[in-house]
Amino acid sequence: MNELLMVGLTDPGKIRLENEDCIAAKTEIGLAVVADGMGGHQAGEVASSMAVDLITRYFLGAFSKSRDGEKDAENDTSLEVKITNEAIQLANSAIYEVAHARPDCAGMGSTIVVTVFYRDKICVGHVGDSRLYRFRMGILEQMTEDHSVVQ
Repeated sequence: MNELLMVGLTDPGKIRLENEDCIAAKTEIGLAVVADGMGGHQAGEVASSMAVDLITRYFLGAFSKSRDGEKDAENDTSLEVKITNEAIQLANSAIYEVAHARPDCAGMGSTIVVTVFYRDKICVGHVGDSRLYRFRMGILEQMTEDHSVVQ
């Protein structure tokens, strides 16, 4: 893999006082993750932090072995696609369980955008209205479509 340079920055925007975003970048495996929490009090921060932490740890564990050219035998997709789907589902289940088990976290959730760079390709997984953009040759292009009532 060519060397990757990843930079992350979050901002609460103009409406909110608190920032419920969480980000992680693991260049050694080509992974970038961003989540925007939702829910009252500190629950949004809890959800986004859980999502990023669980997804990052899942990828690190799954990619600790060689993955060069591996395919998922069940559906003939790349290992990166399979792991992205599994990681997002794992995070969703964990956040759902905590939201139902802890009254202070009731109603919490998180958007997520996961990108994995591999073999001159990129795998993208996302849920919610956090967006992935590509900046190429001076042009900024939205790469994901929001999962929202408006969309």
